[in-house]
Amino acid sequence: MNYDVDIFNIYMFKVGFKFRGMENMKNIRKYLIAVSVLLLAFIVSSCTKEINSIDYSGESQISINDLKDFKKPFQISKDNIEEYIDEDQTSEKIITLLGKVKFEGENKPYKELSVEEVKEDLAKYFSYLKGSYAGYLANGGDDRFLKAKQNIIDNISDGMKASEFKNLLEEELSFVDDAHFIIGYLKKKVEDRDWYSVENFQLFKDKKGLYSILDDSYIENGHKLNDFLKPSITSEGKACYILVGYGKEIEEAPKSIKLSNGEQKNIVFKRIKNSDDNGEELVYRDIDGIKYLKFPSVYFPVEEKETKVVLKAAKEMKESPVSILDLRGNPGGNGILADQWVETYSGEKTLHSYNGIYILSEKVFKNDRNGQKWNDYIEASGAEIYDDSHVVIKASDKIINNDNLLIVLTDNRMASASEMMVDGLHHLKNTVFIGMPTSGCLNSSLMFNAYLDNSNIPFGYGNSWNVFHPDYFQEFKGFQPDIWIEELDVEELVKVLLY
Repeated sequence: MNYDVDIFNIYMFKVGFKFRGMENMKNIRKYLIAVSVLLLAFIVSSCTKEINSIDYSGESQISINDLKDFKKPFQISKDNIEEYIDEDQTSEKIITLLGKVKFEGENKPYKELSVEEVKEDLAKYFSYLKGSYAGYLANGGDDRFLKAKQNIIDNISDGMKASEFKNLLEEELSFVDDAHFIIGYLKKKVEDRDWYSVENFQLFKDKKGLYSILDDSYIENGHKLNDFLKPSITSEGKACYILVGYGKEIEEAPKSIKLSNGEQKNIVFKRIKNSDDNGEELVYRDIDGIKYLKFPSVYFPVEEKETKVVLKAAKEMKESPVSILDLRGNPGGNGILADQWVETYSGEKTLHSYNGIYILSEKVFKNDRNGQKWNDYIEASGAEIYDDSHVVIKASDKIINNDNLLIVLTDNRMASASEMMVDGLHHLKNTVFIGMPTSGCLNSSLMFNAYLDNSNIPFGYGNSWNVFHPDYFQEFKGFQPDIWIEELDVEELVKVLLY
């Protein structure tokens, strides 16, 4: 955020320098340097306040203000998104595509295919990608996609099974960094795209160093754990750390810890499991004075009853000193409602941290069956019209004021439009994210599910492409919470808040 210049200008105005000729320039220069040093110290102390104000020693309960201090700032992408716009990808091509692809079919993995049938499917599939996949240029353009196509052609044979053809497609197109990109099914979560944690292991930290909650012993090699420490809260409401790593990062983690009492304990990172299904039912209620909304899907306009409930809830939660928005298990859906919810709660237009392109026009919306409307999209998203077939979303570093506390619960089953809400809410002051990282499914969208004509292999992709700052969001890695809790009970959280 570009606050440095504003603070400096305000400070200079209040000081009110009085210039008395060129002979005083040296003194003025010294004074400016001193002011700059003081200003830098102020900025640094402001940036580090978030860390220093939280007591991890286990001596005190966290307060509401402590919760607010956990929040990490968002980071915005500086990429020029217009570099990824292909003006040959038009909304007319998308409408034509949607009119001719096969939406109904049956996956037949053991079906045998001739070379001609495979080549025919390949030709159509890659022409579809080039004509309407918004991530085509961002993922390498012709250089990558046509090379992949040729590699597949070089490996096909008469009588090959549809499953073998699918595996070839998956392997050769594995460079596509897009969780919405379907070949047979959504892209796989391989081991280096998983989060890992050390189960039932919480740590405190004081001036002497890290120590285990279990036996109060200090960890002599605790410095080797620094890269894996994530802020958490005990069931008693005290700030602590847990150990978490992503993908191959855990290969660098120590395999054991040395305790000050002479013991040595092994630590094992295990893959964080998908969170339990905590219900598909919409829930909005008051829990001991705290507004709680369970939002299991980002509803489309045709789901009018549910849409009205969640927007009414947003309006009421805006006035509540503390509210909980439970997005766990939310697979996404209507991106327009995601922006509308954030705007209803905040009172201002939804802001985004990514730069995005969308192959969209009013004509595309007229073919939509979910009730989405072009004017609603433009109004809610803040998109700017680029040409007759494209709109762009531009990242913002603005922060929206919010006097009340909004707690957002997240997990690894959240995706797409629900992750859009997480991004928008990062721009809202006093919003804290608790839980586990989201699934990381936001680089693109899913425009359709269809089947290739001969092989019946399911496929799909999106008409949007978003670019994030890699330290803020990565596909498959997701948005990281401010407070990490793997298994979170809402009733227990409310008790902590009230206490």
